[in-house]
Amino acid sequence: MEQHLIIGAGIAGLLMSQNGPIKEMHDHCDAAGTTFGLMGFLHPSATTISPEERKKQVLQQIVRHFGADALSPLAYYDTLWAQQPLTSEPGVQPMTMKPPYGHPELRQSYWDGRLHFAAAETDHLFGGYMDGAVGAAERAMQTVVSDKC
Repeated sequence: MEQHLIIGAGIAGLLMSQNGPIKEMHDHCDAAGTTFGLMGFLHPSATTISPEERKKQVLQQIVRHFGADALSPLAYYDTLWAQQPLTSEPGVQPMTMKPPYGHPELRQSYWDGRLHFAAAETDHLFGGYMDGAVGAAERAMQTVVSDKC
């Protein structure tokens, strides 16, 4: 890219999406602000379409998020990591769901209320995410406060 689309748009350097082939995209620009790039991961179903169609769909999604300037990248690289011999074992299937979080045993206190688990993985609503970490911390704090009163 000749310009920094993310800074120019005044938005964060991370794209997470459920609409389109891109599931996760990161700003990969240099610290000096002279080289600009985006790097992302596509939904596994994107491997079933041709590289040309994949590029078309990726650019359409980037344009929806960053504007028409994103339609003309200086370069576009497409790598199917699952097909690379040094990054994936043959037959490995992509993870289709997140692991179960918020196990009841991790949501209770131990050692007479002196030990509480408060991590993103203990939250049953947003396990594995920052919102889950905040929810788990609030839950543990409320439990500690209510046990003290």
